[in-house]
Amino acid sequence: MRDVGQLDVPQIPLKICRTRSSINTTGLARILYENCVNEWNPTCQLKASHPRCRHRSILCTLHFLATGSYQSHVGESMDIAMSQPNVSRVIKNVTEAILQLENEFISFPRTENERRVISEGFRGMCHFPGVIGCVDGTHIPITTPSREAWSFLNHKRFHSLNVQATCDDKRCITPLEVFAGTTHDSRVWNGSQVKAEICRVNGEGLGPYYLLGDKGYPLGPCVVIPYMAPGAGSPEARFNTRHMHTRCIIECTFGNLKGKWRCLKRDRTLNYQPYKASRLLKYCVILHNILIGRRDPVYLDENFPPEVNDMARVMDDEEEGQCALDEGRALRNRIVEEFF
Repeated sequence: MRDVGQLDVPQIPLKICRTRSSINTTGLARILYENCVNEWNPTCQLKASHPRCRHRSILCTLHFLATGSYQSHVGESMDIAMSQPNVSRVIKNVTEAILQLENEFISFPRTENERRVISEGFRGMCHFPGVIGCVDGTHIPITTPSREAWSFLNHKRFHSLNVQATCDDKRCITPLEVFAGTTHDSRVWNGSQVKAEICRVNGEGLGPYYLLGDKGYPLGPCVVIPYMAPGAGSPEARFNTRHMHTRCIIECTFGNLKGKWRCLKRDRTLNYQPYKASRLLKYCVILHNILIGRRDPVYLDENFPPEVNDMARVMDDEEEGQCALDEGRALRNRIVEEFF
């Protein structure tokens, strides 16, 4: 993942965008304009000729995502002053430009050094080695699709995108898997790139690395889940406690993501078809990772309630196969024997 912690962003005089959000939209717009548009990727260009127009386009898009308001209301802001069709066009242009940076800012750790740093970060939290991320799912509400609406109607009876994400020890979102809302969680997990990548890394003898997941995931060599009903005060119970305190970082990440980018909340609902909604989601994740990477104080200071995934459907351990289940049990038992 691209390191954005040390970027030098020149201070340019800009009018403050007065949004009712907890995000420093002006500061973030400056970061995107000075770096995303001009430095990080030379092909990432906005369709606007004058620099101030490009900057206003970014501010408009940030305002829309951070408030979850309607495009017409965003355009009526005294700092933006655009018609609804212009707001729609601007959001599309900015989104397409910034999404060219997806592979730089949303990616599973590619090098052994990156994996080692993340694993050491988690070890400081849970006190056992090998953890390379925490995994969970969430649903992003969308408007009723015009085609195949049934495939997006989840078991809570609203239309959504079924999203599986992992995060590192700093709450940066790494891989992001987006499926239709009706897709079962087991299919999302079994078809995920992160599972395939962990299997590849471990198969090359670079691990073992694994994710921490809740009881909705099948135990295996790629994901470790808590013990079922361990005895009070037992090593297994102590393991469960540390597991729970560490794994909740992904719930905090989802809470922070939706709390800051309110267009993703259920009470706002993205009024877009699934493809466009998924692209706006990825755009929000890119912005989230940029601000986490820069350790932005405004973004980090405010804590939102963790989002507990009450929509997860428990997967059968047997779905992983008996061999994978045995490997997962052996891995978990070894952790308990050595560290608890």
